[in-house]
Amino acid sequence: MTISVIEKIRRMMGRCPQKEFEFTHLDTINKTNMNAIYSQNKVPEYDRVKILVDISLDAGIISILLPGSIIAFLLLIININYSVIDIIAISIFYFTFIILLLQNNTTVELTPERIIIHRPLLKSITIPKESIITINIAKNSAYKLRWILYPVALAGLLFLIRKNALSAYLNDANSAPLIVKFITLYSIPLTTVLFAVIFYNYLIRSYNNAFLKITTKNREFTFYTNDPQELVKKLGVVQ
Repeated sequence: MTISVIEKIRRMMGRCPQKEFEFTHLDTINKTNMNAIYSQNKVPEYDRVKILVDISLDAGIISILLPGSIIAFLLLIININYSVIDIIAISIFYFTFIILLLQNNTTVELTPERIIIHRPLLKSITIPKESIITINIAKNSAYKLRWILYPVALAGLLFLIRKNALSAYLNDANSAPLIVKFITLYSIPLTTVLFAVIFYNYLIRSYNNAFLKITTKNREFTFYTNDPQELVKKLGVVQ
């Protein structure tokens, strides 16, 4: 009796169980179709391999480092007295050093049609496989010279650190205003940090006795990997 009353009320309100089922079923089909279309249009993602890559004529890095360095130099030249402007200019130099370090964390994505190089803070670079002119494995000269340059670079780094510590001590003993002391102390490690970045960049490029070099019409790409021959096989291009 109760069920019959409920059905009458639903019919009076224009509701039909069969129609509700049909609409629900249609909505499910639409969602399924949309998911299928999205899956077809979605670009497939391939595994990324952490490989250090050097890129000749890297406009991305140049477009960041060159303007930043010019602005910093201009700020230091224009500003006569010690002020916050000096701190900004020095900070720009430190920021460029950080960018240089981050560019060592490149990853490579290999697809059937292209090679994609992903870089921190910068746009990824795509190498279509049909654009490759030459690909070869070359000897790494840095690998042979590492035992000579390592101790020399380390000695130079220790010398700069000692000099910085002495300069910081003399700066603290100076009777100059506080802002002058701070700016001087902030700028003292600049040379040492730059030297350390250069040394580190050389260090991580000297681990392997060979590297893979890919040449296209406009650029050269150097891949530092433990097994260049294996990378050639993964690339699927003719050597």
